[in-house]
Amino acid sequence: YAPALLLSMFSFETPLENITNFSLSITSTATVLKFGLYVLQLGRVGDLEKVIARLDERVEGAEQLRCHRQMAKKLRHLSNLFLYTYGFVLLNSEFSFLFRSGRSLPFPSWFPFDWKTSTVNYIGALGFQLVAIFGQILQNFVDDSFPPLALCLCAGHCQLLILRISSIGHAPSEQEANEAELV
Repeated sequence: YAPALLLSMFSFETPLENITNFSLSITSTATVLKFGLYVLQLGRVGDLEKVIARLDERVEGAEQLRCHRQMAKKLRHLSNLFLYTYGFVLLNSEFSFLFRSGRSLPFPSWFPFDWKTSTVNYIGALGFQLVAIFGQILQNFVDDSFPPLALCLCAGHCQLLILRISSIGHAPSEQEANEAELV
């Protein structure tokens, strides 16, 4: 979608359409680049999942289980917040053009054919934009939700680590057993 926006930059009749296209071109290009950076790091996400699974296995005791459940609940709420927000944005951007008078597209963009006079070309341009908007919003969802979810998960496991460390040494055991629990 970014190439189609970039190709049509400053080619519209009204300044409003040119400014809208310019801002969409910049944000769309930035989103694609940011998503590309995430894709390059996908191998590390697998390693991170293994570490988190090992940390989840170490949860024991009522207080740690309560803290773990609370962390999972916070993650679910945060994830749902992003999901509902982006769902609303998707519906708003996909269908807002329907309330305009005449034949229009959701966003100004360049096409190598005349979509204003042909119904088939209009359906093609509209279909392309709707799919592109969905893809763009999906990329934004990943770009915007991953960092706070990862931070919340990291903070939750730090809290669990604090609980784990604070419980060491309270039970009657040897020094070596206490040191083994730290590792």
